Amino acid sequence: MDNVIDEDANDAFFAALAKARDPLALTLPQYQEGAMATAVFNRDGPMEYLIPALGAEVGELMDIFAKSSRDGTPMPYDSLKKELGDVLWMVTAIADQLDMTLEDVARTNLKKLQSRQRRGVLGGSGDNR
Repeated sequence: MDNVIDEDANDAFFAALAKARDPLALTLPQYQEGAMATAVFNRDGPMEYLIPALGAEVGELMDIFAKSSRDGTPMPYDSLKKELGDVLWMVTAIADQLDMTLEDVARTNLKKLQSRQRRGVLGGSGDNR
């Protein structure tokens, strides 16, 4: 069987998610709109704040992993979920400031990964493979 993911199947998947019975299910546009309604950063120089803040949030996520690994304790999934949410919020804010939608970012990423999969280069390194 071919390992290529059909774009129409992706559309159907995202549509199914949007119609999910879970009352907390969100589409990417819904998340982006809701997240940006909570934005309180200075809009006159947002990248000077957002890019380092994204790094800080990723650092907090890494810190949770490092401490769990160091201490030999179970991964604290609730804490990880919260930090991943903070990373998602920062990525959303950056995309929004660049006039990009999360949906477009996600689709572009899937197309890139599907292309790499078709060409057998998912395991390589570098952007242009």
